[in-house]
Amino acid sequence: MNCFRMCEEDEKKVGDQCSCNAMQCNPIGSNSFPDLDHLRTFFPYASVAGSEHKKPSATMDIISQLISRIMLIHFVLLISRQGKVRLTKWYSPYSQKERTKVIRELSGLILTRGPKLCNFVEWRGYKVVYKRYASLYFCMCIDQDQNELEVLEIIHHYVEILDRYFGSVCELDLIFHFHKV
Repeated sequence: MNCFRMCEEDEKKVGDQCSCNAMQCNPIGSNSFPDLDHLRTFFPYASVAGSEHKKPSATMDIISQLISRIMLIHFVLLISRQGKVRLTKWYSPYSQKERTKVIRELSGLILTRGPKLCNFVEWRGYKVVYKRYASLYFCMCIDQDQNELEVLEIIHHYVEILDRYFGSVCELDLIFHFHKV
């Protein structure tokens, strides 16, 4: 079977034939990652074969690392309707001052948009893709040449995973259990 993990036993590379059935494999440590079509096999539990019992919080770390390297996501923001930041994840280097400015600009830009406008915004040479779920806006900043619909699908899948983990997730779950998100 093709496996996207590094096997300790036979020292095979990513994508090579693996004889261990992916049971003793460690997460990938190299810079070679599967393409986005193969990434779908990692959802919702980021497993290849036999590791379905991982905790979703550790799973989200693996998924976010894979997505950020494949999709070139620069950052992820969760913003409430009142403009309060509930969660941030930065994949590109920004100073604290720049981060504050980015959050202020994007929250003002996204919160003032009408509900019937599209969920894509061009901003500073990037695209910001956002989706509103209940009282939260899930925002991802990507490069201009990336597929916006794929990012919307990733956002939706992330919300489904959160909903499954917390059982009807709400904003308070994200506030009080941010380390699990």
